[in-house]
Amino acid sequence: MNQKRRVSLGSKLTLLIILMAVTLSASGIFMGYQIYSRSMETHYISLGQRLLKTAANYIDADKLDAYLRTGEEDRNYHDTLELLRTFRKNNGVMYLYVIKPVEEGTYFIFDSEEGEGRYALGGFSGWHDAFQSAIADFLDGNTVDPRISNGEYGWLLSVAEPLHGSDGMV
Repeated sequence: MNQKRRVSLGSKLTLLIILMAVTLSASGIFMGYQIYSRSMETHYISLGQRLLKTAANYIDADKLDAYLRTGEEDRNYHDTLELLRTFRKNNGVMYLYVIKPVEEGTYFIFDSEEGEGRYALGGFSGWHDAFQSAIADFLDGNTVDPRISNGEYGWLLSVAEPLHGSDGMV
């Protein structure tokens, strides 16, 4: 006994409306997430760049090479370091460094971290993976595009800015 089961037009329309609502909701959520992600990325990149430019105004770029060459931490060095630490804490920045880039990696001049894991003046580290493609820009003193990476530190936005001395040199 082959009986065909009939589905009413009202049931079909109800099912179609539910499917359309689920599809539209899912695409709306996806698009909203994409727009929000891009907006937050743009916001934090802009914020990082502004904070970095502000911090750079308080650093005497003419003394950086001398600090690195002599390893001497004078009063001006400690005042700048304290200012950078305060700046980092007050603005919710996780890491704030002043570095001297070389081909093999970076020499640390200021590390605003306190306690263990802090790089001392003249400390050396190889290049972070996020900046491998920008080494030439670092060495030439060019502005480096912000980097977002997901590695050993979790999601990390890194912003870098060259410091210019009074003679305009990096």
